[in-house]
Amino acid sequence: MTNGEGSEVAAVLASITTALPGGGEARPGQVEMAEAVAVAIRTERPLVVQAGTGTGKSLAYLVPVLLSGKKVVIATATKALQDQLAGKDLPFLAAHSGIDFAFAVLKGRSNYVCMQRLSEIDGESQLSLDGLAQRAPAEEVKRLRTWAATSPTGDRAELDFEPSHQAWTAVSVSSKECPGVTKCPRGEVCFTERARQAAAASDVIVVNTHLYGLDLEAGGVILPEHEVVVIDEAHQLEDTISSTFGIELAGSRLVHLARVVGAIIEDDGLIEGLETSGANLTKVLAEHNGRRLRGALETDIADVLALARHRLELVTAALGKIDAERLGPDVGARKQRALKATATLIDEIDGAVEVPKTSVAWVEGPDHAATLKIAPIDVAGPLRETLWARKTAVLTSATIPPSLALRLGLDALP
Repeated sequence: MTNGEGSEVAAVLASITTALPGGGEARPGQVEMAEAVAVAIRTERPLVVQAGTGTGKSLAYLVPVLLSGKKVVIATATKALQDQLAGKDLPFLAAHSGIDFAFAVLKGRSNYVCMQRLSEIDGESQLSLDGLAQRAPAEEVKRLRTWAATSPTGDRAELDFEPSHQAWTAVSVSSKECPGVTKCPRGEVCFTERARQAAAASDVIVVNTHLYGLDLEAGGVILPEHEVVVIDEAHQLEDTISSTFGIELAGSRLVHLARVVGAIIEDDGLIEGLETSGANLTKVLAEHNGRRLRGALETDIADVLALARHRLELVTAALGKIDAERLGPDVGARKQRALKATATLIDEIDGAVEVPKTSVAWVEGPDHAATLKIAPIDVAGPLRETLWARKTAVLTSATIPPSLALRLGLDALP
């Protein structure tokens, strides 16, 4: 960094500190961290910074990031820090830093109400809405519908009440089942797509670390293109990447799909087959609960998954025969969601049949909801391929484990 660059960072930090309520005191550690972040961005080199309590790390990375003029994603592990950044730190900087920038918060799809789901609840045919609307409290669904009609974002966090799981599930979709904006009749009013558009137009995007991990695993199709990422609470990054690059299979996935498919296909045998596969998977996983699995899956688990996969192929074929153009857009939307959910399950079963030597498999959870989990043993490889070679990354936390850089693959960078 040139002296001019360092002076600019320090000067902006000083002006921001002065503007803090009650005035603030100079923090040498904050200035040192801010200047190190500026160097990392300029040289396009990763940086790991331990910033103890009292450092003021949020401002220490926000100021140099904003001064760089680059598009940045800030990933946090907790909602509290995300709220602090979006509700306090960034608005304060916008008002007092003299830097012109726009910021946005982007969350996972299931955090936003789905206008297509609401439309299906309101529709004359009802079609049982995957059986979800019937189980959801009617008064809650009514309140959610009223709120969605005037909400600017459709973000669950805006609600002045906490909906039950049944109610929110009835009016939202996950990324595992949403077919995307181009295949949805109400894609033009989709709250998730609006949030993504706002993020694409912003200089700073605040997300949670899990969503960032999903974006890395998906090849960068979830988040807008960006040049810099700041990962706050970075001590949790290893576990998050292990999760998002892994697979989780549970019988409840098949049971849920049976309800989704049952809303649009009149084939009791097919639906019962999915439900039976779900129950059998739960049962067989419970027998291995608490165990680590090595190499190929145990025969009993593999057999249940093979039969489930066969039934999923039958579902795909049956869905393909539905004449959505004749039956209307709502049926078409449900068909696309069912196809997406089915394809996702097939892919995950295929990925679970033979556990790679680079991954570990185990079963955990209560017996009635036992889950097969497969995750990479070492996240260094995936991170080298998807992150370190493509973005300038700043990792910070109040506590950085001594071996973190090694475990994340930062030690092997040229």
